Amino acid sequence: ADQGTGKTKTSLQGKVEGEPVEVTLNFRYVSDGLQVIGSDKVRVRVVDGNSPVVFESDSAEDTYRYLVMPIRQ
Repeated sequence: ADQGTGKTKTSLQGKVEGEPVEVTLNFRYVSDGLQVIGSDKVRVRVVDGNSPVVFESDSAEDTYRYLVMPIRQ
């Protein structure tokens, strides 16, 4: 994390389907949502860089969904 600019970059392993999309999110909002999801695997749904990003459990038992709005630059 760069405290001077507020920029943070994190990489995660995952399986990607579809076209590449670049989106900027507040990492604190993403972290808060991921802590609540009760699954080791999380599905991330992205339409484009201006649409909300949906995080949801990959487990059939956990139907929790978490939506994060992108940061417009």
